[in-house]
Amino acid sequence: MRLYVLAVGPLFVIAVWLRAPQGARLKEAALLSAGFVVVLLPVLRLLFCDVQAFLFNNLGYHLNRSGRTAASLWRDKRIVAEIIFGLRPNLKLHGIQYPLLFYGAFLHAVYCLASGRRQILAFALALVIMAVSFLPTPTYIQYFSLALPFLLVSAAGLVHAIQPFFGKNSFRRLLGLLSCVLLTLFYLAPV
Repeated sequence: MRLYVLAVGPLFVIAVWLRAPQGARLKEAALLSAGFVVVLLPVLRLLFCDVQAFLFNNLGYHLNRSGRTAASLWRDKRIVAEIIFGLRPNLKLHGIQYPLLFYGAFLHAVYCLASGRRQILAFALALVIMAVSFLPTPTYIQYFSLALPFLLVSAAGLVHAIQPFFGKNSFRRLLGLLSCVLLTLFYLAPV
């Protein structure tokens, strides 16, 4: 499963490219890529020692783990997606915390895109991690926990983005405080 996380690498290069000053973009992207290669050196050593064993142990194992039909595997992936997005109750995922974080992070990304801000890296990372979490077969709900930190950061950005709405008006502040308390209780309450 960890090898699938390599899919987020291009997002970091894009983020560095977009945030770096015009003249330093290539240098910043090259430094990031060099650091990425240094971190991958132990993995590359294992890859070059035995390519077939490396690919099977990291990719092929997940593809061969189940003897079920392709239709049943896709149905299971659809069920996991429904559970993750809060469309189906499940005993393994108690509560609505994950869907609440996802939809809050989604709203923050929509807000950022609509207002011309480029603060969607955390949500983009979460989306890519969630997408690659569907690749292993069978797909388990716990794979999606890897996206939680990024969803938390993006959802916190939503709270920061709507803060000016509450302003200095005492009624709006009270409304905002009450909303935060209710949202926290809703988030922490078991279903």
